[in-house]
Amino acid sequence: ARLEVQVSLSNELDEHFIQIQLKENGGLVAETSGQAEQSIHLEFPAARLWSPDDPYLYDVKITLIHKNQILDTVDSYCGFREIRLKPDDHGVQRIYLNNNPIFQYGPLDQGYWPDGLYTAPTDEALRYDIEFCKSLGMNMIRKHIKVEPARWYYHCDRLGMLVWQDMPCGGIVPHQFVLGLGFLLNLKVRDDRRLQWFGREDPQVRENFKRELQLMMTHLHNHPSIVVWVPFNESWGQFNAKVIGDWVKAQDPSRLVDVASGWFDQGNGDIYSIHRYVGPAMPRLENERAVALSEFGGIGLKVKGHLWQEEKLFVYRMVKTSAELTEWYLKLMDKLITMKERGLVAAIYTEICDVEYEINGYLTYDREVVKMDRELIRTAHHKLTTSEE
Repeated sequence: ARLEVQVSLSNELDEHFIQIQLKENGGLVAETSGQAEQSIHLEFPAARLWSPDDPYLYDVKITLIHKNQILDTVDSYCGFREIRLKPDDHGVQRIYLNNNPIFQYGPLDQGYWPDGLYTAPTDEALRYDIEFCKSLGMNMIRKHIKVEPARWYYHCDRLGMLVWQDMPCGGIVPHQFVLGLGFLLNLKVRDDRRLQWFGREDPQVRENFKRELQLMMTHLHNHPSIVVWVPFNESWGQFNAKVIGDWVKAQDPSRLVDVASGWFDQGNGDIYSIHRYVGPAMPRLENERAVALSEFGGIGLKVKGHLWQEEKLFVYRMVKTSAELTEWYLKLMDKLITMKERGLVAAIYTEICDVEYEINGYLTYDREVVKMDRELIRTAHHKLTTSEE
């Protein structure tokens, strides 16, 4: 195994070197040294690989030494894992984690809170959502159109939760006519022209998006939990997805790319994904790409005393009781198992918790009420994520 480290200094410094130590359980695994602003490679015989079932992390100690004096020390961690596509025995593209096939399942997570909106009230609250998903047998969260504090990804690394990371949208929400072409008619629309449909006619706006996408990828690069980048969602501010998607993959070949989640697919990336409410629906199989259902579900239940507002609520289908919601949900799980056998590699349910007027969560907005039967859906998730290909 090999660990690559690049250290940046805030000021230039002559006659220095960087010492890198890789440790586990307090013991030294390997060490090496090199110069700042250069790639330093640390090699050792074998690594214990990171996965949702075994989120194993190594400790990393980085020391800056100048003229035999220690000037600074940074303690961090790292995980070793590989995510890639590979055809199964029937020639269907599957996702493999550490050379083992994995079906990824979890919720859409917009990261909202009733008191702080985009800010969780405590670190325990930030961790709670991830632990809740783990307790229900889910192995993945799609972080939807939001970049969380690094602490959230730290918890995913430690707890063993795969992450599909969205790039927050820019531009504008397309006209309903444009949305209808994708959502209702599933038509292919080229996104390298008619840029005014998406608020992307200004070259500076497009350049800003790419710059901020690069910043996000650099900021989050070292988290082993992140396995998929999602540059565009439902055509919101989408432009030149063929170019952007290929650029993302070139920047970070260690992860998969779902270029245009939902619709207006341009034929590139590692994953072809669709949205279907209530669904589920099976995407058409692709020769070179895996296929995923990157949004579905959205079944709503009103829980009195736990609503953001009483009227003008949004769901894709409303039910009246927890038992009815659980029954509906289990039927969706049975359909997903069949789709998995046909080639589906991942599915994402909308959503982890109610968000303001949206009431289609597993949890109420305040996280106080679980709307479904926990044991039944945990069993269903286990069956979905562990059944044979």
